[in-house]
Amino acid sequence: MRVVLLLFAVSASTSASGQAGAAAAEGRLVRALTEHHLGNDSAAVRHLDAVLALRPGDGAALDALAEAYATLGRPTDALYHAGLAVAAAPSEAAVHARLGALLSAAGQREAALVAYESARRLSPTDAATLHALAGLHAAAGRSAAEQEVLESLVRVDESAATWRRLALLHDAAGDPARAAVARRAESRLAPGGASSGPLSARPTGVSGASTEALPAPEAPAAVWTADEALAVVGADPRRLDAWAAALDALARTADPRAGDTADEATLLFPTVPSILAPAADAYLAAGRPGDAARAARAGLAALAARPAGDVVAADLRARFDRVLAATSR
Repeated sequence: MRVVLLLFAVSASTSASGQAGAAAAEGRLVRALTEHHLGNDSAAVRHLDAVLALRPGDGAALDALAEAYATLGRPTDALYHAGLAVAAAPSEAAVHARLGALLSAAGQREAALVAYESARRLSPTDAATLHALAGLHAAAGRSAAEQEVLESLVRVDESAATWRRLALLHDAAGDPARAAVARRAESRLAPGGASSGPLSARPTGVSGASTEALPAPEAPAAVWTADEALAVVGADPRRLDAWAAALDALARTADPRAGDTADEATLLFPTVPSILAPAADAYLAAGRPGDAARAARAGLAALAARPAGDVVAADLRARFDRVLAATSR
């Protein structure tokens, strides 16, 4: 596990040192980290479950579970626990980045973009996050956004491949002067290498710290219909993304199932703002303003610990405020 996670885990353990069971939780957490380091992720999961039994809602343990489940090839469990980790530790860049990686791997690029933007805000110079953001923008064909991210990236982790990609983007934008600057930087880092030349086609490949090309645009993931999202929820009720998609779709179409679905979602996830926001909208669509206001107030209370500059939290607060305004008329 990453050093940042270990530091986060230790600080969480220290802050709970005066509470009953803290020593046992800390011991289990250390054993879990050791098992993961040794490649025994099934054992790590057992220890992490024990930590959460002693210290429910522990962000470090939830993030560690997400990583362990991802290593075990259980992406649904990994995504579920990554979402809970973000809710539990919204000021930790690492948990947002892990959620972004898992969402991206699941094909949910727009949701991944939101998660990575939160990680970038908290840690603006993290090269891995910048690489991931550039790849997502490239996949969506957002050249200007990709260029902005890459220009930040070369200031902290420049590579010939990144400068090459910037040269191609500048060519496409009709800026030969900046393209020439980028090619000179590319040549400085890879002397004797092939020049990127004028833009003739977008390169293909997978983004990363040592890749030779950044990804080409691809079609964005399709938006789920209510029935599709409900089918996913029915198969696995831990899927926070599917619950949110279902509630959004039901609210958007004023589907008669909106209220009942919101009841189920808020029962399962009463403190998760990303669920409470679409649930509040679903309650409004179902003609239940009292329940909509209740969900909105619960969501605002859950967001109280988020930092003032959190863009995602600001968007959710705006949604909750709109619901409360609508229910107070």
